[in-house]
Amino acid sequence: MSGTTDEQDAILDEVVLKRLRELRALVERPGENLLGDLLVLFERDSKARLEALRAASSPTARKNAAHALKGSAANLGARTVAALALAIERAPEQPADVDALAAAVEQAMVALRARLG
Repeated sequence: MSGTTDEQDAILDEVVLKRLRELRALVERPGENLLGDLLVLFERDSKARLEALRAASSPTARKNAAHALKGSAANLGARTVAALALAIERAPEQPADVDALAAAVEQAMVALRARLG
């Protein structure tokens, strides 16, 4: 991904990003990096959820991992990740394309760092 604003707009929810920036302005103290910390947590959590999806041996396990990833992605405005995770959550008995989801997470991280960094 080249990281253009148009590409970022396709994978990020600008309304959520605006709210996150407003939150940062309200609560962040000098020397803190609230959104940077959230991105680190999202990246770490996403890796764990992707591994859980790869290791899932039941539809319930797949659904739970997808649900958790969907929620954290939606909270940061990573709309493509949230949509792909929702599709897995809604049909957990189907094989999940975890590689596509992992690629979407990586694209979202690049875009989020560029927009919120």
